[in-house]
Formats: sequence, structure tokens, C-alpha cells
Amino acid sequence: MICHAFKGGIGTSSRKVTVDGKEYTVGVLVQANYGVRKALTIAGVPVGKEITDLMPEINYSKPDNERGSIIVIVATDAPLLPHQLKRLARRVPIGISRLGGYGGNGSGDIFIAFSTATTNAANREKVQTLEMLPNEMMSPFLWLLPRQRKNPYSMH
Repeated sequence: MICHAFKGGIGTSSRKVTVDGKEYTVGVLVQANYGVRKALTIAGVPVGKEITDLMPEINYSKPDNERGSIIVIVATDAPLLPHQLKRLARRVPIGISRLGGYGGNGSGDIFIAFSTATTNAANREKVQTLEMLPNEMMSPFLWLLPRQRKNPYSMH
């Protein structure tokens, strides 16, 4: 596994999101095997163009072509409905592109999201009570850089 010509593989990240006084967790599992070094960008700085040493010896016929893939699973305990989870999963490529990732012909990218909020959703015997966040309260889950924005839904 490579990620921008560095060692890639599986990694995780999580953060807390406060909405209407309630705290939720968003966790992400990433299987990273994508990206070319020259495209790597960190905090808006194209560092991949500057780090030209430590390059792995990969014998590709066209070394600048993107030929990897990335799988991202987003999990949350927030009460989000399927259409809201789809919106959350669709934000993942935006974050990847901010790091210099882009799709190529051989890319096999998969992004999914799920919620653990409705614990009895699979119960087929009883009517279920469903809690959900309104769409208007989803912004804190969609922000790419949450620490740089003020959360209007936070009680802090």
C-alpha cells in the first residue's frame, strides 16, 4: 500500500461534534492506497513537490499516473437518515482532493457512511421510534476544518 509514495495502509480518525447541546462522535476508517507524490498538499502547501527524496523504487511504466484506490467508511452515533449519511459520504472526496488526491482510470474509490443511533432499526416485530437531526443542523458534520469555524449549533 502506498499513499502519495509514502507507506499507506489503514488509518483512523475521529472527532466530536456538538449540535444543539448534544455531543456526537464521527469516526473514519481509511484504507489508503492512492496518490502521487508531486500532488501531495498539506494545509494548502504543495509539499509533495518539495519532498523528492525518499522515493520508493516502484517500477511503473508511467509513474505519474494515479493507479491506486481509497476506501473510506464514516461512522457516527448522530441520528442521521440515509439521505443525510449519503451527503456525509459525498464530502469525503472533497477532503481527499484537499490533500492532492484525484481519481484516475484505475481508481477504485468507495465511500460509505452509517449511523448507530437507531439501535432497534432491524426489529421487524414492533413499530420503531425514529430520532433525526434536521438537515439544517448537518453543517458541523460537513465542515472540512471544524476548528476554524464557529459552530452556530454549539451551546459552548
